[in-house]
Order: sequence, then structure tokens, then C-alpha cells
Amino acid sequence: MNTLRSFWHAFIRLMEHPLLGLAMIVGNTFGGLVGYPFWYGWQLASSPLYYWPFIPDSPTSALLFVPAYLLIRRRKPGWPFLNALAGFANIKYGIWTVVYWFLFWRQGGDPGWMGWLLTFTHAVMALEGAYLLNYAPLGGLGTAVIIGWFVLQDWADYGPWNLHPGLPDMSLVPAMRVEAIVSTLLLSLLLIVLYVRRKKELGEDKERG
Repeated sequence: MNTLRSFWHAFIRLMEHPLLGLAMIVGNTFGGLVGYPFWYGWQLASSPLYYWPFIPDSPTSALLFVPAYLLIRRRKPGWPFLNALAGFANIKYGIWTVVYWFLFWRQGGDPGWMGWLLTFTHAVMALEGAYLLNYAPLGGLGTAVIIGWFVLQDWADYGPWNLHPGLPDMSLVPAMRVEAIVSTLLLSLLLIVLYVRRKKELGEDKERG
């Protein structure tokens, strides 16, 4: 347990290194802004406006990281609700993309340089999300709102609206639907654990006070 705690503290210190912080801010801003027109431009152009919040998952997640990170670095813990929202999103869609390209490769597909680049950048997104959740102590309402949003997002992507990203191999959509639902479930449980821990800590502070 002490080794795991030491590793986690080292990870947090690394993520807060000024040069790495600058690289993440620039990389997420560039990736997010480019991702909208490059990966989702055609889908946004052909969809009604009320679909738009549910379509560009990864670019939005990447951009949300930037203000969340800057607020944390200005004064911890920053804005916990934004940290939890962006953290959940970056882990969820970061891992989703890594899993997709792994399955694509396992089925004999050639990811090419773009596939390997997306795998790397989305793995980094997942690590960024883990960092943000370190500063995400939420109350019950905030926890419920974020969980509800990502349940709605999965429904929009794989339900009747069918807004999930276009994939080079559409035969993998059922597997990615399962991955999306499982990741939402696990991350929701994590938020609930963080909420219970926060509530317990607040109760202990009141007793000491």
C-alpha cells in the first residue's frame, strides 16, 4: 500500500511539472481544436444542433482538461465539478479509443501511423483524467449530474440516435458499445467511492471541530 501511495504521489508531481504541464496544455488545445473539423466536421454538419453536445467526445474532453488543469495549478483543488467532468471524460474516451485500435489490430487491420498516434494521445488523455480525479471531491448532486450525463451520452451514441464516432471497422461497434457502458459503470462507481470518502472526511472534521 505504501508503494502504491508513493507511486501515486510521484505521478501527481510529474503531472504538475511545468514543462509537462505546458506540453499538455498545448497538446490538448491543438488536438481538441483540430479534432472538431477533422474527425467530426462531416458529422456535425449533417446533424441538427441539439445533437452537437453528444458528438465530438474526444475533442471536447481534451479541451475541458485545459481550464481544469489551469485552475488546479492556480489554486488547488481548482473547480472540483469541472475536474470530475473532464476527468471522467478523458478516462472514458481515452481508454475507449485505445481499446478500439487494439481490437482493430487484433482483427488483422493496419492502424497505420494515424492509428498509433491516436492510441498514444488517447492513452495520455486517460492519464490526464486520472490526474484530474485526484482533485474531484464532489457532493451528492454533482456526482449524480455527472453520472447522469455520461449515461445519457452512451444512450445518444448507441441508442436510437446512433451518434457514436465513425469507425474504420464498423463490425466492432457492438464490442465498443459494451466497452462504453462498462467504462461508464466503473467510473460512476469510482465517483461514488470518492463522494463517500469525502462525506466521511467531512464528518470526521466536524467531530474534531
